[in-house]
Amino acid sequence: MTPRLAAALFMLTLGCAPDVSPGGVSFEPRSAAPPGVSFTGKDAALRVLDVFPPPGAEVLPRLEVTIHFDRALDPSSLQGKPIRLWYPDPQATFLEDPFRLGVVRFGKDDATLIVEPPPLLPGREVRLELLSLRGSDGSVLADEDRGSARGLSWRVFELPP
Repeated sequence: MTPRLAAALFMLTLGCAPDVSPGGVSFEPRSAAPPGVSFTGKDAALRVLDVFPPPGAEVLPRLEVTIHFDRALDPSSLQGKPIRLWYPDPQATFLEDPFRLGVVRFGKDDATLIVEPPPLLPGREVRLELLSLRGSDGSVLADEDRGSARGLSWRVFELPP
Protein backbone atom coordinates (compact mmCIF):
# COMPACT_ATOMS: atom_id res chain seq x y z
CA MET A 1 0.00 0.00 0.00
CA THR A 2 1.41 3.37 -1.00
CA PRO A 3 1.50 6.31 1.46
CA ARG A 4 -0.89 8.21 -0.81
CA LEU A 5 -3.44 5.37 -0.77
CA ALA A 6 -3.03 4.96 3.00
CA ALA A 7 -3.73 8.68 3.52
CA ALA A 8 -6.83 8.50 1.30
CA LEU A 9 -8.17 5.46 3.19
CA PHE A 10 -7.49 7.15 6.54
CA MET A 11 -9.40 10.29 5.49
CA LEU A 12 -12.31 8.18 4.23
CA THR A 13 -12.65 6.65 7.69
CA LEU A 14 -12.83 10.19 9.12
CA GLY A 15 -15.69 11.15 6.81
CA CYS A 16 -13.74 13.06 4.18
CA ALA A 17 -13.69 12.29 0.48
CA PRO A 18 -10.30 12.56 -1.21
CA ASP A 19 -9.90 14.49 -4.43
CA VAL A 20 -6.81 12.95 -5.97
CA SER A 21 -5.15 15.26 -8.45
CA PRO A 22 -1.77 15.07 -10.22
CA GLY A 23 -0.33 17.67 -7.81
CA GLY A 24 -1.25 15.76 -4.67
CA VAL A 25 -4.23 14.85 -2.51
CA SER A 26 -6.71 17.38 -1.19
CA PHE A 27 -9.65 16.55 1.02
CA GLU A 28 -13.14 17.98 0.96
CA PRO A 29 -15.36 17.46 4.02
CA ARG A 30 -18.28 15.17 3.30
CA SER A 31 -21.72 16.16 4.60
CA ALA A 32 -23.13 13.95 7.34
CA ALA A 33 -26.65 14.96 6.35
CA PRO A 34 -29.00 12.32 4.95
CA PRO A 35 -30.12 12.81 1.33
CA GLY A 36 -32.51 15.75 1.00
CA VAL A 37 -31.55 17.29 4.36
CA SER A 38 -29.23 20.28 4.63
CA PHE A 39 -27.42 21.40 7.76
CA THR A 40 -26.25 24.63 6.20
CA GLY A 41 -28.01 27.82 5.28
CA LYS A 42 -31.31 28.76 6.89
CA ASP A 43 -31.88 25.15 8.03
CA ALA A 44 -28.97 25.32 10.49
CA ALA A 45 -28.77 27.80 13.34
CA LEU A 46 -25.89 30.23 13.64
CA ARG A 47 -23.73 29.01 16.55
CA VAL A 48 -21.28 30.62 18.93
CA LEU A 49 -18.01 28.66 18.99
CA ASP A 50 -15.98 30.66 21.49
CA VAL A 51 -16.12 33.76 23.69
CA PHE A 52 -13.10 35.61 25.12
CA PRO A 53 -12.68 36.55 27.89
CA PRO A 54 -14.46 33.45 29.15
CA PRO A 55 -17.83 34.15 30.75
CA GLY A 56 -17.56 34.43 34.52
CA ALA A 57 -14.03 35.86 34.40
CA GLU A 58 -12.98 39.00 36.22
CA VAL A 59 -12.17 41.75 33.72
CA LEU A 60 -10.66 45.22 33.68
CA PRO A 61 -12.92 48.26 33.21
CA ARG A 62 -11.67 48.48 29.61
CA LEU A 63 -13.24 45.32 28.18
CA GLU A 64 -13.10 43.87 24.67
CA VAL A 65 -15.24 40.77 24.14
CA THR A 66 -14.40 38.58 21.13
CA ILE A 67 -17.09 36.18 19.92
CA HIS A 68 -16.32 33.55 17.27
CA PHE A 69 -19.18 32.10 15.21
CA ASP A 70 -19.35 28.97 13.07
CA ARG A 71 -19.86 31.01 9.89
CA ALA A 72 -19.63 34.53 8.52
CA LEU A 73 -22.16 37.08 9.80
CA ASP A 74 -24.45 39.20 7.66
CA PRO A 75 -23.05 42.75 7.99
CA SER A 76 -26.56 44.24 7.80
CA SER A 77 -27.49 42.39 11.01
CA LEU A 78 -25.02 44.62 12.90
CA GLN A 79 -27.23 47.65 12.27
CA GLY A 80 -29.56 48.74 15.03
CA LYS A 81 -29.05 46.84 18.30
CA PRO A 82 -27.52 43.43 17.53
CA ILE A 83 -26.44 43.00 21.15
CA ARG A 84 -27.57 44.10 24.59
CA LEU A 85 -25.18 45.00 27.40
CA TRP A 86 -26.44 45.82 30.90
CA TYR A 87 -25.66 45.87 34.59
CA PRO A 88 -28.01 43.38 36.32
CA ASP A 89 -27.52 45.10 39.71
CA PRO A 90 -30.83 46.85 40.54
CA GLN A 91 -28.89 49.58 42.38
CA ALA A 92 -27.07 50.57 39.17
CA THR A 93 -29.44 53.23 37.83
CA PHE A 94 -28.58 55.63 35.03
CA LEU A 95 -30.19 58.63 33.34
CA GLU A 96 -29.06 57.29 29.94
CA ASP A 97 -27.94 53.93 28.62
CA PRO A 98 -24.30 53.65 29.77
CA PHE A 99 -23.53 51.37 26.81
CA ARG A 100 -24.84 53.67 24.05
CA LEU A 101 -21.27 54.64 23.11
CA GLY A 102 -20.05 51.07 22.79
CA VAL A 103 -18.68 49.69 19.54
CA VAL A 104 -19.60 46.43 17.78
CA ARG A 105 -17.34 45.49 14.87
CA PHE A 106 -15.97 42.57 12.90
CA GLY A 107 -12.67 40.99 13.94
CA LYS A 108 -10.10 39.55 11.53
CA ASP A 109 -12.87 37.83 9.58
CA ASP A 110 -16.63 38.07 9.15
CA ALA A 111 -17.16 35.17 11.59
CA THR A 112 -15.64 37.10 14.52
CA LEU A 113 -17.46 39.85 16.37
CA ILE A 114 -15.75 42.27 18.76
CA VAL A 115 -17.76 44.16 21.36
CA GLU A 116 -16.12 47.18 23.00
CA PRO A 117 -18.28 48.80 25.67
CA PRO A 118 -17.32 52.14 27.22
CA PRO A 119 -15.30 51.86 30.47
CA LEU A 120 -17.18 49.65 32.93
CA LEU A 121 -18.04 50.35 36.56
CA PRO A 122 -15.57 48.63 38.91
CA GLY A 123 -17.06 46.01 41.20
CA ARG A 124 -20.13 45.44 39.03
CA GLU A 125 -21.29 42.53 36.94
CA VAL A 126 -21.93 43.20 33.25
CA ARG A 127 -24.02 40.94 31.01
CA LEU A 128 -24.17 40.52 27.26
CA GLU A 129 -27.00 39.12 25.16
CA LEU A 130 -26.86 38.51 21.41
CA LEU A 131 -30.12 39.63 19.81
CA SER A 132 -30.58 39.99 16.08
CA LEU A 133 -27.49 38.51 14.49
CA ARG A 134 -27.77 36.50 11.26
CA GLY A 135 -25.32 34.44 9.27
CA SER A 136 -24.41 35.57 5.76
CA ASP A 137 -26.39 32.54 4.55
CA GLY A 138 -29.56 33.83 6.29
CA SER A 139 -29.30 31.56 9.33
CA VAL A 140 -30.45 32.94 12.68
CA LEU A 141 -28.79 32.58 16.05
CA ALA A 142 -29.63 29.43 18.02
CA ASP A 143 -31.79 30.22 21.07
CA GLU A 144 -29.26 28.68 23.45
CA ASP A 145 -26.52 30.98 22.07
CA ARG A 146 -28.31 34.28 22.64
CA GLY A 147 -26.54 35.06 25.89
CA SER A 148 -28.93 34.68 28.77
CA ALA A 149 -28.88 30.89 28.35
CA ARG A 150 -25.08 30.88 27.88
CA GLY A 151 -24.45 33.04 30.95
CA LEU A 152 -22.43 35.69 29.13
CA SER A 153 -21.47 37.81 32.11
CA TRP A 154 -18.27 39.14 33.64
CA ARG A 155 -17.31 40.76 36.92
CA VAL A 156 -15.35 44.01 36.68
CA PHE A 157 -12.31 44.17 38.97
CA GLU A 158 -12.87 46.34 41.98
CA LEU A 159 -10.02 48.76 42.42
CA PRO A 160 -8.42 48.89 45.86
CA PRO A 161 -9.24 51.97 48.00
